Amino acid sequence: MSQARSVGLALLVVVPLLGALLHQQGHTTTRPRSSEPSAAPGNAPLAHASEAAVPQPTAESTVGGGLIVVDLVDPGHPTIVGSVPEPRFPLGVAVAGQHAYVAVGRDGVYVVDVADPSVPRGLGFRATVGMARSVAALGHYLYVAAGFDGVRILDLADPAQPVEVGSYPLPTGARTVAADDSHAYVLDVAGILHVLDAADPARPEEAGQFAPARYVQMVAVAGSRAYVVEFDHDLGLLDLATPEAQEIGTYRMPWPMAGLAVDGQRLYVADTVCGLWVAALDGPAGPTEIGSQATPGLTHGLAVAGRYAYVVTSPTVPWRPCTEEPAPPDGRPWGAAPAAPGPGRDDGRRWLVPAPG
Repeated sequence: MSQARSVGLALLVVVPLLGALLHQQGHTTTRPRSSEPSAAPGNAPLAHASEAAVPQPTAESTVGGGLIVVDLVDPGHPTIVGSVPEPRFPLGVAVAGQHAYVAVGRDGVYVVDVADPSVPRGLGFRATVGMARSVAALGHYLYVAAGFDGVRILDLADPAQPVEVGSYPLPTGARTVAADDSHAYVLDVAGILHVLDAADPARPEEAGQFAPARYVQMVAVAGSRAYVVEFDHDLGLLDLATPEAQEIGTYRMPWPMAGLAVDGQRLYVADTVCGLWVAALDGPAGPTEIGSQATPGLTHGLAVAGRYAYVVTSPTVPWRPCTEEPAPPDGRPWGAAPAAPGPGRDDGRRWLVPAPG
């Protein structure tokens, strides 16, 4: 049992890193893109070297790490307005009210006061049970995907001092979590999507379970639609109003996705390597990029609240060629649906128990 647990924990760490490393290979065609992170008022400029001045990797040349706040008032030109350098190695982020909550593994959750987005203030670490890998806010509760310790539910009545009030076990471990107005959506390590009824956070109940044919890495939910990331580059669109959670679109994206959020007709993607992308969802050909903002460091999570996006990064050396777009791995254009499902379950996409509602 301990050996299986160790292997599972290793997979939790290695898979995201492999996605970032694979992205470094195969850059071929040039795309117009801002590769210079904008400076945040009241903060030191966020360094990000251009390709013409890439330093040799050294311990002193790292950039990034912490929480970055991006103003989305003009979605075609997102702008960094604030940042805080902690925590250095985040795994995910959620926003509730005037506070951001950053998942930081065994250190629990790091709380940031974002009442003034231009000057976010770190309030420190708050311990949680298990390894906090991902977080989602639902009302005044925070849902934490805590690895083999399942889902932990924290009451945010005192936003600076979250208190656990409930939990939900998952034998295979909770990897990522998202939420809408009434449900939490938890992906386990095996890629199964668990839907939790949030009516009673102290005693959550599972309302549904969905087994994608392809391995799912993260999910974002808006109304009756779920957007899922499959194998880094494939974005699937599911209709949760149907009993079978019918897939109504699948799109090939040019970047490995480390964060995903949906707001109205806009999709926000945190690219592992180059930062934040904004895409329109109302086009017939699938998501269409309308704006971007480079961020320093390796990106690990994204949340959108109101007019701001919150991106968490870890330190890296500024060697990424962010002005170039990767070539499609199979020759098909970006935005095209995958030719066939990848390795996965032979039962296709279906609810294993009744869908919510």
